[in-house]
Amino acid sequence: MRLRLLKNVSIRMRLMAMMAAALLPIALFMGVGIVIDFRETMERAREEVRQSAALAAARFSVVFDETRVLLDALRQVPGVQAEGGLFCDTLVTRLRDANPQFHTMGVMNANGTIVCHNMLRKRQQFGDVSLVRRIMAKDAPEFLVGNFNIGKVSRKPTVVTAMALPKVNGKVPGAVFVGMDLGGFTNLARQFSEDGRRAVTLVEPRTSRVLARWPNTIAFGSSFTMHPMMAAIQASPKGGEAEVPELDKQDSVVGFAPVAGAATAGAMLVVGVATEDIVAPVRSRGIVSALIALTILALVLCGAWWLGYWTQIRPIHRLTKIAGRIGAGDFDARTTIESWQAPEFRTLGQALDSMAGDLATGKRAEEVVAASEARYRLLAENSSDLITCLDVDGLRVFVSPASRTLLGLEPEALEGKHPRAIAHPDDIVIVDAMMRKLDAGQSVSGIQYRIKHANGHYLWVEVGGTPLEAGNGIVLVIRDISRRKLAESKLEQANQRLAALASTDGLTGLANRRVFDEKLASEFGRSLRDKSDFSLLLIDVDHFKKFNDTYGHPEGDECLRQISAVLRIMLRRPGDMPARYGGEEFAAVLPNTGSEGATRLGESLCQAVRDLNIQHAGSERGVVSISIGVASLSSGAGYDDAAALLKATDGALYQAKSDGRDRVVAALQSGLVTLPRGALSRSTTSGHGS
Repeated sequence: MRLRLLKNVSIRMRLMAMMAAALLPIALFMGVGIVIDFRETMERAREEVRQSAALAAARFSVVFDETRVLLDALRQVPGVQAEGGLFCDTLVTRLRDANPQFHTMGVMNANGTIVCHNMLRKRQQFGDVSLVRRIMAKDAPEFLVGNFNIGKVSRKPTVVTAMALPKVNGKVPGAVFVGMDLGGFTNLARQFSEDGRRAVTLVEPRTSRVLARWPNTIAFGSSFTMHPMMAAIQASPKGGEAEVPELDKQDSVVGFAPVAGAATAGAMLVVGVATEDIVAPVRSRGIVSALIALTILALVLCGAWWLGYWTQIRPIHRLTKIAGRIGAGDFDARTTIESWQAPEFRTLGQALDSMAGDLATGKRAEEVVAASEARYRLLAENSSDLITCLDVDGLRVFVSPASRTLLGLEPEALEGKHPRAIAHPDDIVIVDAMMRKLDAGQSVSGIQYRIKHANGHYLWVEVGGTPLEAGNGIVLVIRDISRRKLAESKLEQANQRLAALASTDGLTGLANRRVFDEKLASEFGRSLRDKSDFSLLLIDVDHFKKFNDTYGHPEGDECLRQISAVLRIMLRRPGDMPARYGGEEFAAVLPNTGSEGATRLGESLCQAVRDLNIQHAGSERGVVSISIGVASLSSGAGYDDAAALLKATDGALYQAKSDGRDRVVAALQSGLVTLPRGALSRSTTSGHGS
């Protein structure tokens, strides 16, 4: 659905969309800037109200500190005592008149009876009983602030502060007190309100009551229990800031700080600024930025609209019109594109002009091409070889009917597929290598691999290929060579069998004399070149003629086969080679083996043959045994050639037989060394030593 809508969008509209998209990052940048500006403004506002609250709280604290100083001085005056008297009344009256910020001032005794007062002339009980109890307590603070209330005498909002009189005999005889005018606090709040732009409120968090406020829109003593602002204050008794509705229900940023001088009462000074007043400048800047961005966008889109017609739409219309005329057969049509237009349009116009001329020539060549193609198809469709044409991507675009005979598939089943699609998995690398050569413009021939028949089996084919001119594709000729490959396989198997027969002794399965001679010569030469050890063993079955005469030739052959099996088992190193030397004689070529190792191996072979326990009545030992002659090169030195080594080994074997058989004799440069049975400890057959 989206694609169908997109195809109807004109070039001019697409150009305008591109311009708008190009401006989008700028708009996003401006939006991010507004958000950051908003956050920074709010953060500054929080910090400002917090500092303002702290400053105002400090100023309110000064009032309480001044009151404390006055009370401290008053209680030290002689004559100001718990008994009261005319002097006391006169003094507090004068002090009150000199300090209009106080409603009342007086002295009470330890029972809470007012004995001295600026207005009362008759004794009566002090109204704030809890304050009396607190001031008279043993551990009472020096300066106490009572509850905020309406004074009984002044009938005005007030808060009473008191200090105990000096102790007499360790007891508090009474206290001096003043009733502070909360109206003065309201005036003080007005000074910090910045002409009403801020709401300054003195509250009692414990009771959630308003003690003083400016603007003076809330009555003294109003309680705001559960109000969000009160909850924030109670959660941070040491002060802080929050974004909550103010007492007048307007969203605000408030800062609050405790009034230090009124610590015993827990008064908190709150400064609040309406959120609307904070964000108004940010909103104004955002509106201005948005108007600027919209103006720029409108100008850019108008410019894109105008430029789109002259630089895109108009030349495309011209080219489309000319292309339509050429498509209708008017090969004389020519384009007109201004020189200031984009080079792509001018190039396209030139291409259309050139195409119009080529079409005229091409039309005449069509008939020749059609005749040539007919001849080609005639040859391809009647050839027993499979002929395919591949496009530039290596996919078949034509398959001759021979596919039915060769692969059991219709030509359509192979079209649109790559040659590797029907190749044997093991031969795909051959196909890929062939295609790389063809893609590089090289012809190939005689490429052999397997392809899959429709019934599931694979055929061997031989492929030749030629790239077409101008890189227009590839022609492949595929021929079935399955029968030829089968014949070649049978011939190879026969040759392998002949080679095995030519190199193996038929009775024992060991290497024959010819292979032994070749191995001896090559290993002898390698030992000389590498200066490595090399040994040769000649082995003879003792009294074998008597064995044949006693038990017959079939048993003799079986005896030789068992001894051959022992040689194969014990001479299993990669370089070792046991061989049948002739008749009942065997030989063993031992590369990288010194005289001592070869002698130990010979002793082990003698023991292994005895362990076969083949009965031999013609032997003095009662079982078949062997005699072994050994000759060795030491680090490639000791004999001039392989014949000399063989002769020395044969002499050692002869000596072993002369010394009583069933033993090993080693030929050394200094003479022969005969080893009777058990002369050397048995060695393992995994290696021969050095």
